[in-house]
Amino acid sequence: MSRLARSPRILLGLLPLALGCQQHLASKARRLPIDGIRFVGHATLTHADSLEVRVRAVNTSRAIRTLEFSDCALNVGVASVAPGPTRKWEYVTWASARRPRMRCLDYQGLRDLAPGDSVSPSDYRRRLAVHTILGDSLPPGRYRITARVAANGQFSNVVVGEVELVPASSATATDGADDRDSNTRP
Repeated sequence: MSRLARSPRILLGLLPLALGCQQHLASKARRLPIDGIRFVGHATLTHADSLEVRVRAVNTSRAIRTLEFSDCALNVGVASVAPGPTRKWEYVTWASARRPRMRCLDYQGLRDLAPGDSVSPSDYRRRLAVHTILGDSLPPGRYRITARVAANGQFSNVVVGEVELVPASSATATDGADDRDSNTRP
């Protein structure tokens, strides 16, 4: 048998081995570890008309961790804290059983975090109009704000605070003036 006739058989025999190695490496690269990363956040009202939610990823491990996220990496939940039936509202960026996926840019961001480092990428921030939240289905009142963060193919739930949500028309003009003055520096 000629040398050329044997070469394709040898290559064909090695093909499953080569594909197996490639698949093994690819699957490891897609599943980055999330252990050692802790998410913390806070919710604030800005000028009584917007709810701002920010989440920060903190590397609490002793090794470098890589954080992988997309522009649809943060959902926001609002739930009543008053006695009685719980009222809820959600801002959902990825598909769920109840809602279709929102339009996303579909990119993957990567951030390396040294031990003790933290990062709050813009993808872990949301500013939502209070009238949108209340106008959807909720009455004014005190609400617990949660964030569901997607990172490295996994999800983490974070309670980011409690706020009093009222329609913007309920806020006084003096409150708005105080807010503007507090942001101005001499």
